[in-house]
Parts: sequence; C-alpha cells; structure tokens
Amino acid sequence: MPLTALLTDVNFTQYACTVLVNGQPLPEVFQLISVQVRQAYQHITSAQLLLKQSLDLGGTPLPVLSGGTLPLSGQPLTIQAKHDADTLILFEGTIVRHKFKHSAGGSRLQLTAKTKAVNLSLTSNTEVFAGQTDKEVIETIVRGGGCRLSPTAPLPPFMVKHTQLVKNGLSNWDFINLRAEANGCFLYTEGEAVVLEKPREQVDPLKVLTARYGDNVFELEVEQDERKYRLEDELISFNPATFETETADETEPPTTDATTVKGKQSIVDYRTFHQAEARDRVAAATQLKTLSKHNGLAHIRAQFEAKPGYTLAVEGFNEIADGRYVITSVMHDYGDGGFSTFVQFGLNHEGYATRFGLAPAAARPLVLNALVTALEGDPDNLYRVQVKIAGWAHAQEPLWARLLTPYAGDGYGLVLLPEIGDEVLVAFTGTDYDVPLVLGSSFSPKLPPHTPFTDDNYPKVLVTKKGMKWAWNDEKGEHEISTPAGNKILLSEDQHTVSVADENGNKVELTRSAITVTGSKDVTIKAATNLKLEGAMIDVNASGNLTLKGAMVLIN
Repeated sequence: MPLTALLTDVNFTQYACTVLVNGQPLPEVFQLISVQVRQAYQHITSAQLLLKQSLDLGGTPLPVLSGGTLPLSGQPLTIQAKHDADTLILFEGTIVRHKFKHSAGGSRLQLTAKTKAVNLSLTSNTEVFAGQTDKEVIETIVRGGGCRLSPTAPLPPFMVKHTQLVKNGLSNWDFINLRAEANGCFLYTEGEAVVLEKPREQVDPLKVLTARYGDNVFELEVEQDERKYRLEDELISFNPATFETETADETEPPTTDATTVKGKQSIVDYRTFHQAEARDRVAAATQLKTLSKHNGLAHIRAQFEAKPGYTLAVEGFNEIADGRYVITSVMHDYGDGGFSTFVQFGLNHEGYATRFGLAPAAARPLVLNALVTALEGDPDNLYRVQVKIAGWAHAQEPLWARLLTPYAGDGYGLVLLPEIGDEVLVAFTGTDYDVPLVLGSSFSPKLPPHTPFTDDNYPKVLVTKKGMKWAWNDEKGEHEISTPAGNKILLSEDQHTVSVADENGNKVELTRSAITVTGSKDVTIKAATNLKLEGAMIDVNASGNLTLKGAMVLIN
C-alpha cells in the first residue's frame, strides 16, 4: 500500500521487522538485535543492522549456508515493516560492509547496506561538461551510475548553460551534490532513484508530520544560533568581457535591529561570468542559511511516511520550540521496543564541501599539461583557445582557456598563438578548474626545439611552423630575419656588415670598406626627378656596348 495512504494514528510500534537476504528470510541462526534505516539530504540512503548468533543454535562461530542467504557483502538486502496484512518496504539495496565478532557471549555480525546510488560515490575522475545546465549534468552522471533522476516539483528553472564545467577529481556523488546545492536544491536516494528536490517555504498539507507534546514525542531538541543566520551574503566575480567586478547581493537580507548579531559574508568566484549564475549562487546560499536557522531532533513514534522535505509541526511545547520546520533527515530505528523514528530538521550552515571535508582545490595540482585542439570558435568570445588536459582520460570535452601574452591591449599587443597539437602548460584562476589559463608552450621529445639548448644561451630564435625565422645571437651581435625560400636580412656586428639577399641571388651588402649591390640579372636605378652619382673616382665598365642617352649629354 502507498505510504501516503497511511493514517497518522496507526501505532507503528506494533510492526515487526523482516530482513530478506537475496530475497530469502534471514537464516534462523541469526537473531535481529537492531536496525537503523537513514534517509537524508546529501546522503545515500543506508541501513545499519546488528545480528546475533546464538551458540546453542549455530554450533560453529559462523555456519555454512547455501543458496546465497548468508548476509555478507555483495548480497541484496531488503528491510520490511510488517503488521497483519500491511507490509512496508523501508529499504532496498546491497550489503556493502560486514563485520564479524565472536566472544564468549556469542557471535555478532554488523552489516552496512546502501542503495544503488552507492556506485556514484565509488567513481572519482575528472570530466568536462560543455553546454549543459546543472540539471542536465546531474542527470547525465546519475544515469551513468545506473540510477535514474527523479525531480520533485517545483524546481528552479536551471537557466544557466555552462560553457564548461569541470568535475575536478571528485566522486560523482560529491559533484552532483555540489551542483544541486549551487541551485538551492538537495539530493537524496530512494531505491534506484536519486531524488532532486528544492525545499519549499510553503507547507504541503499532504507532507506534514506532527510532533505533539504528551502524544507521540519521546524527546525533542530545538536550537537557534543567530551567528549562523544573521549573515548577509554577497558574491563577487570578475567579468573579463567588461573588465568590471560584479557583485550579487541578497535581494532581501535578514532584518536587523540594535540587538541582532549581524555580519557580511563575501565569496569571490572567478568562474561566474553570467549574472544569472551569480544570483543563483547567492539565492542558494541564502536558502542554506534559512534552513540552518533552526536545528533540532525529534524522537517520535514511528512515522514511516516521513521523508526529507516534509514539514515537522511541533506543537504543545512552548513558544520557543513550537513551529514548522523542514525535515532534512529521517532515521527509522528498530530494537526491543519495536519501531520509532528520529527526525532531524535544519541544516548545518556550512556548505557541502566544508561539511564533508572535500580536499580544497588549492591542495590539488594547479599546473597541468595540455594539447591545443582549436584556436577559434570560443562560444563566449573571450579570445580563448581550446585545450585538452593530458591525463584527464574521462574528460571527453576540451576546455576553453585564456592565453597569457607579454603584451596585450585595445587593438595592440603581441599575437603569438600556439599551434593546434602543441603542448602547453595550463594553470587555473583562483584554484577553480573551470577557469584555465594557458601559461605557454613546452618542447618535448615528440616536439623538439629547432635550436639546441646551450649553457651560454646566446641564441634567441623565433621560427614559425612554415619556417619564417627571427634570430638573435648575443655572442656575435647578430640579428637575422629569413624566410624558407632564402630571403634574408642580416645585421652583424661580428662581421661588421649589413646585408639583404633574396632567393633569386640578388644581394645588397654594406661593409666597412664598401657597399656592394649584386644582381643576378638586370639592375635598374630609377628616380622620379634627379639621380646623382658622386665620388672621388667613378669607373663605368661594360664588356659590351655602353650607351648614354639624354636630351643633352654634357661632359665637363
């Protein structure tokens, strides 16, 4: 029967707990001591079981059972709550850990089981997602882990399509939680589904649990810490298209008075180029702060319909505790007294990365090798080149990276782009893998330099891929400009010459003693007005005819 059809006045403490291993009941040699099934935001639904083996039944510390019914790692596990004709499935997953302990009092077996989404936490690699929204990225990763994404309406529009989004070595589970959190959403798992949900301020009357004093509450804790809540969030980002620093603030920061703790939290983000994305980030931070305003725990009679995102209505205590709170974690506990439910409401004010101790980006390598794959086609027109990071075997999409150059400005500068296929070194802005920078190119045995390396380091040479050459030699004081066909300009202090030669054998050479003009064929000197040749002595020699023409030829 569907959980939502249950009446809240059903006494679930009368329900028995049934455990199935590989579809079969738990062997009789094991006694079920306790079960905890936990479903929570940013948590893969899990089950913890403690089994006891009686010595008079077992005979050996651990019996040999056939048919795959021994509750060990890798076995499918189902946990049910049963009462008369009612059977509720509380958990379906796989045993991922078992621990056996034997003593004089008997043998105990501890089991940990997870839903299918545990596969997402076991895959850690680096991938690049291009032209996708966060929701599309989450769905792609979830499907790749063999699960399905189950969005719960209403969700934010996910309007921002990322030019590139890098999953920088995180596990798939960690990454999709970070992307969901950036949009004010949360993930939890149910069976083979990963549920994507945005907590709502409006109360759904079909999703309300009541914790009433003197009725169904065993224990209640409610906490409010103003230091977590009374912070105004702002996000600062740099827009390379406008050279402006852009700030996104809360549209409705917390109201304050003279006695209210107040502060401001600034986040610097180097990758947010779109104002819409900046606003989403600030709105998500504001929501996290709102959900962390009140934190607490209620231990109540079993409520199997409870889920993250439901509302807990606390009633009958006092004005300090009474209120409506968003449930963020639910644990069904089974022991000697039957079932009961622990409901947690409110979130830690810290984000997912801080709370789960993810390695900061600064602790990872920040300069990596890459190959250039394209020089044009930047979708954001930021004058970037496209590179593919070496070693990111699972990253199918390349990255667009800004290119450092010694001199750049409005309509001027040095334009020397690497060639497609060249190796370059890439760093990252603000330790964010989504904003790469090409520092420069690098030679290698596969791409050797055109000029040998020497300790004296006299030659400085620039050669293009077609063989165009600019060369300097500090030892000889020479500057050479040449083309592959043989055209050449040489300025040499070592030879005390300046020479210009072309591919046809023509040459002009200036030395200490002479200026020589050599033509392989005709040499023509032509002036629009006057041409004067003057010298202490002038020799004109011709092996053939010598012709002088003019309107008047004057000699002396």
